[in-house]
Amino acid sequence: MFRPSRSVRGPDPWLPYRTALFVAGAACGLGGMAFDIGWLVTVGIVLLGMGVVVGLIARRRAEREP
Repeated sequence: MFRPSRSVRGPDPWLPYRTALFVAGAACGLGGMAFDIGWLVTVGIVLLGMGVVVGLIARRRAEREP
């Protein structure tokens, strides 16, 4: 069974960037779906993917720090 860790990790310096990428990706994706613009949906998906990658990089760097 999956049990998330409840340990305190401290502040996340990457959180503003991840939040901005999420907002921009969601806006592009929803705008592209609303106006039926395929390339805008693709841009939204790419931005959301970049947010996931930034989150993974931040987590990996946090694990390496003592």
